[in-house]
Amino acid sequence: MRNAGGQHAATVAVLVGSLLVAGCSTVQYTVDDGRKVDETLLANIRTFGAGQRVLVPAVMRTAALHDPDCDTQWELPLGVATAYGWKADDRVAWVRGLNVDERLTVIAAAPPLAVDPGDKVLEIEGHHTDDTEEMFTRLMDRRDSGKPFKVRLLHAGAVTVQPVQVCRGHVRLAPPNQPEAQDYHWEMSVHPLQVPAVRLSPDEALWVALWTQGVSEEGGTRMKTFHYGKKVITTLIDLASLVGGVTAVVNAASTAAAGAAAAAATQVAATQVATAAATTAAKNAALNQITQVVVSDAAAAARAQALSSFESSLKDIAQRHALATLEEAAANRATLSGVAWVAGTVFDRADRWAYTRLVQLGGDPLAPLTLHFKLSQAETARNAFALDSDRLPLVVALAKRDRPESAVASVLHGALPAALDLNLDDLAQASDDLPALQPSDAAFRAPEESFRTGGFLDALADSPLAQRSEH
Repeated sequence: MRNAGGQHAATVAVLVGSLLVAGCSTVQYTVDDGRKVDETLLANIRTFGAGQRVLVPAVMRTAALHDPDCDTQWELPLGVATAYGWKADDRVAWVRGLNVDERLTVIAAAPPLAVDPGDKVLEIEGHHTDDTEEMFTRLMDRRDSGKPFKVRLLHAGAVTVQPVQVCRGHVRLAPPNQPEAQDYHWEMSVHPLQVPAVRLSPDEALWVALWTQGVSEEGGTRMKTFHYGKKVITTLIDLASLVGGVTAVVNAASTAAAGAAAAAATQVAATQVATAAATTAAKNAALNQITQVVVSDAAAAARAQALSSFESSLKDIAQRHALATLEEAAANRATLSGVAWVAGTVFDRADRWAYTRLVQLGGDPLAPLTLHFKLSQAETARNAFALDSDRLPLVVALAKRDRPESAVASVLHGALPAALDLNLDDLAQASDDLPALQPSDAAFRAPEESFRTGGFLDALADSPLAQRSEH
């Protein structure tokens, strides 16, 4: 009996101890309590998630290249985010937008991994901690091992995650609180949210993934020669991929965004004002002419002439719109800073590299042009995928090898420069401001020009989190 009593007492002690431990480790996670949140941030969070859901499968498709000539890295068939470190109202926005709370949360997954967005990562190889940064770093460590590993999720339970090997160049999106951020580096590129905002098709997402790898392949050596003054370590790159939530990265984002790219903003604003004025004038002139003909009860021939004039004016508007996109894209590339500026000198090489592999993987050869057109229609050319006057003719020439010229022209809805006889020679050429670089030829552009012109990774490298990771 004494032995049985002792066993009972031990069992009770273990049970009580377990309850105490559980009570001490209980964490209250953010829930959507219906409060008012920043609607712009909420929209950006949803765009961020939508972009991840199409880009993660696209990156997995690139694994089929098995390119023996490219430098490689490991990727995971899932994307994660966290609201850890954000203000209370913004954490609610994350929950409302993507069901992401302070825990490491899956926001995208690619087959064969069957995980729903919103599921929570509880354990990685049997390890759990409430420190989200540590959990994320452990996840990246397992990724870079290249070996399959176990993850326990809140809803899906235990799953095996198999890293895949792809050409170097992680594809990352700007954080929702800095949607215009962009940067280009041999390890990764950060693309502004205006890119996924146009609702990428699977082949357009594949183009984005391949192009990002192409920048690394075609410009890696040049970027390393003209490199950061500090060591950019693997852990920093890993943490940068969690731009949606790590406290130090969010703080770095706010600090870096304080410096505006005044010259670039002025140039873009002038282009937009001029284009808007010309467009309005053309529309008004055409509409006035139609109104006058109709009101005067003119003959059918006169009405037909007015409608023809209106169509001509609309065509002129399309030309002006196409020109404005090319101009702004050129300005974007020419005003990049730091390593991103160096990357800008090989954008055209990345186009050719990516296009060849897009076709190799069975992607639509017109995807680069359909994405360019979407961005042009959305009037968002401050990114790498709105093509400038250097790059557009090259991509058009490549596409014509695999598709009829009529198909290429129709993709751009009549806004193709060759079809409209636009004078590309009159446009600002990005290459005019991007001379061939030698190791000591050019001054390093300061990253304080803001995220919109690069410097995103510089800001991360200056963050307390990055400084801790170096020790």
